[in-house]
Amino acid sequence: LIKDATTIMSKSGCDILVSVGGGSPIDSAKAIAHSIHKETGKWIPSIAIPTTLSVAETTQNAGFTTEEGHKIAVSDPEQVP
Repeated sequence: LIKDATTIMSKSGCDILVSVGGGSPIDSAKAIAHSIHKETGKWIPSIAIPTTLSVAETTQNAGFTTEEGHKIAVSDPEQVP
């Protein structure tokens, strides 16, 4: 899903990511921003709207599982929402 969302985001011309929910959607937005940065060298700003108690909206870290089942962690100060 991260790869698909990154492709959609890149092609859409959107200039900001908005995530709503708990840690998973917020980390997903960070992972998308990180993937776009790897492809383009540019950071997409992100807004997090947390609906549960989590620290995902306050940290530079994100974790996600690839389609192949590999757990990936990314971290960069630029991906703090």
